[in-house]
Amino acid sequence: MLDTPHIYPIVWKTDHLLLLDQTRIPRELSLIEVRRAEDLGEAIQRRIIRGNPIIRVALAYALYLAAQKLTTTDRSAFLEGLSPWIDRLEASANKVPGLDHPLRPLYQTLQDQPGSVTELKNHLLQTAQSWHLQDLQTCYAIGEQGIDALPSSPDTLGVLVYGNCGGLATTGYGTALGVVRSARKIKRIRQVYVAETRPSFQGASFAGWECVQEGIPVAIMTEGMVGLAMQQGLIDVVILGAQTIAANGDVLNWVGSYLIALAAQAHQIPLVVTAPWQTIDFSKPNGQSLSLGNSPIQDLYEWDGTLIYPSGAEIYAPLYDVVPETLIQTIVTERGCFDPVNLQAGRSWNPET
Repeated sequence: MLDTPHIYPIVWKTDHLLLLDQTRIPRELSLIEVRRAEDLGEAIQRRIIRGNPIIRVALAYALYLAAQKLTTTDRSAFLEGLSPWIDRLEASANKVPGLDHPLRPLYQTLQDQPGSVTELKNHLLQTAQSWHLQDLQTCYAIGEQGIDALPSSPDTLGVLVYGNCGGLATTGYGTALGVVRSARKIKRIRQVYVAETRPSFQGASFAGWECVQEGIPVAIMTEGMVGLAMQQGLIDVVILGAQTIAANGDVLNWVGSYLIALAAQAHQIPLVVTAPWQTIDFSKPNGQSLSLGNSPIQDLYEWDGTLIYPSGAEIYAPLYDVVPETLIQTIVTERGCFDPVNLQAGRSWNPET
């Protein structure tokens, strides 16, 4: 199934990374070569890539690139030289929710791993490639599992998605758009509606762009139009991604998700959340324990360098909001579909059964 044609925003090419520059989408398709670890950190900070899954994989490749620059053959000196890169690379992604210190366990494994410096370097590359493949497989599994969460009628569905929830936020295929892609294969999709996702238009720019590239019928709307579209019967199901999921099933996602969830409830439209299992943080009891973050305020008051807000006005700019579990019908992960209040059931999941 891994040969399914769709958008791949990150590709490893023997000795360097190719990244799809998300700052240029939808105006143009531009690829960037990354040959140095420090350049990957800059790419994250410039938002050339966005999304927890793709950044985690890119960081693993960057650590390998950093290792390749170390010329020592002494194992202790190599590990000592690599250590500063852990903090440096993780600092570039410290504002990404749910991505707390992804490289430290890898470095600990490296310390415990026997072998020469060459073997340690090979282990880093193999780990990055394994994470890469695992994320793709996870997205494909979410897509397949998500079919079971869709309403049985009508036969073909009008689906609303929100935010950067496709292949560009992952290493390919996506979460919410992954379900759309899988459902489209069995002819369950009539129309995809994408809310533009202010303030940085990630829905319109990314999810909408992906649909156009693959010939998926898509219509883009502002968040303010969602309620009317529901009232007119255009939308049969809402599918959201997630930045973090609390233990009780509350979901942190792009700001505006809560408003969409309320509208869906008012119109008795099922709301489905899609995310990798690792998005669930069982140390967070509920949505009140999740950080809402802040959007860069220039995303609100400027458009292409032009001031669109009156000078002197204060800016209210949370990055995320929380959808309470009471508004969610199903949470879909690669482990299956779960009632939001029964996520604990997935902890005993065995992929072999």
